[in-house]
Amino acid sequence: MSAGTYSGNLVVSTAALTLKGAPGTTPGAVILDGEGSGSVVYVNQVASFTIDGLTLRNAAQTGSLPGGAGIHFNPGYGKIASFIARNLIVRDNSFGFVVWNMDKGTITLERS
Repeated sequence: MSAGTYSGNLVVSTAALTLKGAPGTTPGAVILDGEGSGSVVYVNQVASFTIDGLTLRNAAQTGSLPGGAGIHFNPGYGKIASFIARNLIVRDNSFGFVVWNMDKGTITLERS
Protein backbone atom coordinates (compact mmCIF):
# COMPACT_ATOMS: atom_id res chain seq x y z
CA MET A 1 0.00 0.00 0.00
CA SER A 2 1.23 3.47 -0.85
CA ALA A 3 1.62 6.19 1.76
CA GLY A 4 -1.65 7.88 2.67
CA THR A 5 -4.70 7.60 4.88
CA TYR A 6 -7.35 5.06 3.91
CA SER A 7 -10.72 5.46 5.66
CA GLY A 8 -13.27 2.80 6.52
CA ASN A 9 -13.35 -0.80 7.67
CA LEU A 10 -11.62 -3.61 5.81
CA VAL A 11 -13.03 -7.15 5.83
CA VAL A 12 -10.55 -9.79 4.68
CA SER A 13 -11.99 -13.07 3.42
CA THR A 14 -9.20 -14.17 1.05
CA ALA A 15 -6.78 -16.83 2.30
CA ALA A 16 -3.01 -16.34 2.33
CA LEU A 17 -3.27 -12.57 1.83
CA THR A 18 -0.52 -10.15 2.86
CA LEU A 19 -1.45 -6.52 3.51
CA LYS A 20 1.77 -4.50 3.52
CA GLY A 21 3.08 -0.96 3.24
CA ALA A 22 4.94 -0.22 -0.01
CA PRO A 23 8.75 -0.47 0.00
CA GLY A 24 10.28 2.62 1.55
CA THR A 25 7.20 3.57 3.59
CA THR A 26 7.06 3.57 7.37
CA PRO A 27 4.11 2.36 9.48
CA GLY A 28 3.28 5.98 10.32
CA ALA A 29 2.92 6.86 6.62
CA VAL A 30 0.36 4.17 5.69
CA ILE A 31 -2.74 4.64 7.83
CA LEU A 32 -5.96 2.63 7.94
CA ASP A 33 -8.52 4.75 9.79
CA GLY A 34 -11.68 3.07 11.10
CA GLU A 35 -13.42 6.44 11.49
CA GLY A 36 -14.82 5.47 14.90
CA SER A 37 -16.93 2.55 13.66
CA GLY A 38 -16.28 -1.18 14.03
CA SER A 39 -12.88 -2.86 13.65
CA VAL A 40 -10.30 -1.36 11.30
CA VAL A 41 -9.35 -4.79 9.88
CA TYR A 42 -11.58 -7.86 10.36
CA VAL A 43 -10.07 -11.13 9.13
CA ASN A 44 -12.97 -13.59 8.93
CA GLN A 45 -12.82 -17.34 8.22
CA VAL A 46 -9.27 -17.06 6.85
CA ALA A 47 -6.57 -19.42 8.11
CA SER A 48 -3.51 -17.45 6.95
CA PHE A 49 -2.97 -13.69 7.01
CA THR A 50 -0.03 -11.29 7.32
CA ILE A 51 -0.22 -7.55 7.98
CA ASP A 52 2.97 -5.48 7.92
CA GLY A 53 4.04 -1.85 8.12
CA LEU A 54 0.76 0.01 8.74
CA THR A 55 -0.98 2.17 11.33
CA LEU A 56 -4.41 0.92 12.45
CA ARG A 57 -6.37 3.62 14.25
CA ASN A 58 -9.80 4.90 15.30
CA ALA A 59 -11.76 1.67 15.70
CA ALA A 60 -14.69 1.87 18.10
CA GLN A 61 -17.28 -0.44 19.59
CA THR A 62 -20.54 0.82 18.07
CA GLY A 63 -22.88 -2.10 18.66
CA SER A 64 -22.63 -5.83 19.10
CA LEU A 65 -19.34 -7.68 18.83
CA PRO A 66 -17.16 -7.96 16.86
CA GLY A 67 -16.06 -4.39 16.67
CA GLY A 68 -13.71 -1.82 18.03
CA ALA A 69 -10.40 -3.60 17.37
CA GLY A 70 -7.45 -2.37 15.42
CA ILE A 71 -7.39 -5.90 14.03
CA HIS A 72 -9.81 -8.76 14.71
CA PHE A 73 -8.66 -12.24 13.63
CA ASN A 74 -11.36 -14.94 13.44
CA PRO A 75 -10.13 -18.00 11.51
CA GLY A 76 -12.98 -20.28 12.65
CA TYR A 77 -12.80 -23.41 14.79
CA GLY A 78 -10.91 -26.44 13.52
CA LYS A 79 -8.62 -24.55 11.14
CA ILE A 80 -4.88 -24.54 11.64
CA ALA A 81 -4.33 -20.80 11.48
CA SER A 82 -1.29 -18.59 11.01
CA PHE A 83 -1.52 -14.89 11.75
CA ILE A 84 1.50 -12.57 11.50
CA ALA A 85 1.40 -8.90 12.56
CA ARG A 86 4.65 -6.97 12.23
CA ASN A 87 5.82 -3.37 12.21
CA LEU A 88 2.40 -2.00 13.18
CA ILE A 89 1.25 1.06 15.06
CA VAL A 90 -2.08 0.25 16.70
CA ARG A 91 -3.61 3.21 18.51
CA ASP A 92 -6.82 4.99 19.47
CA ASN A 93 -8.97 1.84 19.24
CA SER A 94 -11.36 0.28 21.77
CA PHE A 95 -9.14 -2.86 21.58
CA GLY A 96 -5.76 -3.43 19.95
CA PHE A 97 -5.83 -7.07 18.83
CA VAL A 98 -8.78 -9.45 19.19
CA VAL A 99 -8.60 -13.19 18.43
CA TRP A 100 -11.74 -15.33 18.29
CA ASN A 101 -12.37 -18.98 17.45
CA MET A 102 -8.75 -20.04 17.16
CA ASP A 103 -7.99 -23.42 18.65
CA LYS A 104 -4.95 -24.45 16.54
CA GLY A 105 -2.04 -22.57 15.01
CA THR A 106 0.25 -19.63 15.72
CA ILE A 107 0.06 -15.89 16.22
CA THR A 108 3.26 -13.93 15.71
CA LEU A 109 3.60 -10.30 16.79
CA GLU A 110 6.83 -8.62 15.74
CA ARG A 111 7.72 -4.99 16.49
CA SER A 112 4.06 -4.05 16.95
